[in-house]
Amino acid sequence: MTTPITLTPTPARKPRDEELDVFGLSHVGQVRKQNQDHFLLASIQKRLHVLQTNLSEQQRLPLADRRLAFIAMVADGVGGGLGALGAADVEVHPGYARGPAVVVALEQQHPEVKLLKRTFRERAETMVAALHGSTSVSVHMPEGGMFVMADIRPTGLSGEACAWRLLDEFGVAVMPGESFGSRGAGHIRLALTVESDVMAEACHRIRTLADQLVGEKVASS
Repeated sequence: MTTPITLTPTPARKPRDEELDVFGLSHVGQVRKQNQDHFLLASIQKRLHVLQTNLSEQQRLPLADRRLAFIAMVADGVGGGLGALGAADVEVHPGYARGPAVVVALEQQHPEVKLLKRTFRERAETMVAALHGSTSVSVHMPEGGMFVMADIRPTGLSGEACAWRLLDEFGVAVMPGESFGSRGAGHIRLALTVESDVMAEACHRIRTLADQLVGEKVASS
């Protein structure tokens, strides 16, 4: 009889600073004359500041910062409105991205955060369950966040065309996937910002339209 071997998974190692490769780009777009969108890529670090010690130079503790987290922030220019440029600049300015506050948020457990995570997960589970088994529209359970991309490519509509039909015919507001680049084509973005019962009803209407569109494609082929 062979004795089974239990393998202990190696804990994931946090990548070192030199292993991170990030890049940001903001474009003025085709409407505004001034780029009012700003972004910030930064690492949150905790510094060891030695006030006094009797250690020799060879024995001194390392003074290099220890990275706690990496953040990426984006501030939209609010449609080019008055004061939008200044507001976006303040939003992502390093002086306002308070390091100590971020450290506290990362290292301490907050009941409000737990409630928010549980609420978003419940709504996401409702969405996935409501669309489960559909061959016309599909979603995957998100790992986090408050948005979910739904694949509506089987309907033959673009995300924009589908979004307009959902709004006009079913009273459901979604974002076209094309708003987020070419890879979002044929998708719509759903927000987990409504109660689970409202989410279930919205998904039912989305599924109804998607099934109707696929049925029309089959009938005409």
